[in-house]
Amino acid sequence: SKHTGFNPATNYYARLVLNGGEVFNGDTGQINFQGRIDVQANSVFYNDVAENRTFRIDSWLTGSGNIFYHDANGTNNGIADFNVTGTTNTFTGQWILDQGVLLGSGINSLGTNNITVGTNGLWAGVETLYNINNTNSTLILGANGQMFLHQTNHFAAVVINGTSLANGVYPFAALNSTYPTSFPATWTQQIGSTFSAGSGEIIVGNVVAGPPPTPRVTHIGLSGTRSEERRVGKECRSR
Repeated sequence: SKHTGFNPATNYYARLVLNGGEVFNGDTGQINFQGRIDVQANSVFYNDVAENRTFRIDSWLTGSGNIFYHDANGTNNGIADFNVTGTTNTFTGQWILDQGVLLGSGINSLGTNNITVGTNGLWAGVETLYNINNTNSTLILGANGQMFLHQTNHFAAVVINGTSLANGVYPFAALNSTYPTSFPATWTQQIGSTFSAGSGEIIVGNVVAGPPPTPRVTHIGLSGTRSEERRVGKECRSR
């Protein structure tokens, strides 16, 4: 995709079908996609030049094929990110982040499938501006994968550099303490985001997070024997 002298540039496609193809940002700066992108088979978005070349997907994102993302500029902490903005996306494929940062800025924009980050020896990250609630999917952070966490994100399973988290609620402070590389305290602010410091939590498995239930009376009973009850009753009457 060319910019033809515009930065950022906008490419509109009534329906762009990706059936195993590749999308390349062909110039410096940001390129915006609008219209519809239908990912019918595993496809690639990439940049092979070590400079800032950002993707922004405003298109309605559909389909079940996986998206593989590779940004050649792995030394800039993902400033040239891949920003998905749509709030009505029906995309059900997996995200495989080889290098660079995926930013889900639209509510539910990343769909409901697995997200794999930084498992191929290259640095990659993922961030969302909404609470992920993908209770049938897995978040996989490789040795070089990071999550820029500041939301409440719920997954069926979470794997961090080969270690599976037990079901439960994990506040950011605990994640940062145990896995500081995977859940950094601060990071370079991404294009399309206003966050650069960690907070929030990760929920793993079938766990309901929230305040403890309100105390209530569920049973009333008497202690002691009936003879003791009769004796206490006589003592009360005699008084």
